[in-house]
Amino acid sequence: MIFPLNEIYIYTNGVLLSRRYITKENGTPITPADINSCTLNVYILEGSASGNYTRSLQASVGLQPNQVITDTVQTDPEGWQYNFRYCVEEVFTQPNTIYLVEYNLVDTEGHHIIIQAKGRTTD
Repeated sequence: MIFPLNEIYIYTNGVLLSRRYITKENGTPITPADINSCTLNVYILEGSASGNYTRSLQASVGLQPNQVITDTVQTDPEGWQYNFRYCVEEVFTQPNTIYLVEYNLVDTEGHHIIIQAKGRTTD
């Protein structure tokens, strides 16, 4: 499963908070016990004349499932529900640059859940 790629604006030296509501195939929310591993990769994207991007890895870290998945579904002040939450810091250091943040969660059945966000630094 791959979640849609959202482009947002990030201040140089800013942070990116990602939140998503993730369910199993039967519709129940996932919990930390449903996830074997999680890897966070941050890339710089560079465009070409053909419109394609190349990725340059800037940071990679393994995360514990309980660092990104909550035990229960949470609700933010606007009423949006989520059970995936993580804040990326200290990697958006270059101004006017496109970054790709990619989480790869592997569930207990070996399925990959990919969560991506594309951000552009503004200054």
